[in-house]
Amino acid sequence: MATHGLTPGFGDSFFRRAAEGVAFIGVWVLLGTWMRLTANTYLLLGIPLTLFFQLVVRRRPVNSLWVRDAPTPENDAFSWTLALLLAIFPIRVIIAAVVARDLIVAGWGASAVLGAVAAAYALRQFHRETLRHLIYCTVFAGFVGLGILTIACISPRGNATASELFRLKVLAKSLFCYFPACFVLEEVAFRGALDAHLYHPGQPYPLASALLTSALWGLWHLPIAANGNLLLSVISLILFHCAIGLPLSLFWRKSGNLAVPAFGHAMIDAARNAVLF
Repeated sequence: MATHGLTPGFGDSFFRRAAEGVAFIGVWVLLGTWMRLTANTYLLLGIPLTLFFQLVVRRRPVNSLWVRDAPTPENDAFSWTLALLLAIFPIRVIIAAVVARDLIVAGWGASAVLGAVAAAYALRQFHRETLRHLIYCTVFAGFVGLGILTIACISPRGNATASELFRLKVLAKSLFCYFPACFVLEEVAFRGALDAHLYHPGQPYPLASALLTSALWGLWHLPIAANGNLLLSVISLILFHCAIGLPLSLFWRKSGNLAVPAFGHAMIDAARNAVLF
């Protein structure tokens, strides 16, 4: 199916879309490096960039970032109740950040509150098959995450005095903050926008496009995660994020629902927090 108002051919080829995707992430990385942004500010920068990419480059509606087929939202009491429940922990983040006078973290929390509305929209489109994809995505992506966490467990970085109950609380709090945030920050850019742009159902290069999405996701971390050895940082970031990103992309494609990769991503990050606290 042609997009951008073009007929099928070179103008809508994988290579053109790949170039657009590389440019999208390249601009984000360059701005983050040039401006020396903190991690949260770098994430927030992605909001206008992702909207521009979605509306101007892809020419697709915003709600297709969360559910590929972009069904009409169900504006009912259940949807808003679900959104409110998902917003509870992000609202707590906002309150704590305002008290601490940290506007960037408050902005992160506000983004997660908006993400709670989008998450509720995506969850309303859930059915049994979507749940199956969510479970598989979390399990397969989690294998890599668990491997990293296993290494972290034997490293001296974690707090050895923290109880298991406390770590469980950290995991739950992180999960309920990260999951709605994924609908506005990071996951929405790489799966909802970039992966959906690089691969259209039925077109060639499914594995190559998933690997490209994941490699760009790894390189995106350079401004906030690079160590003194740039080459080692590039290699490790690409390998790690390709291993996790492949199942995130593939199950996003199977389900067409961002809640699937968002939950897998949020669970891995929440488990990391619980172990490394």
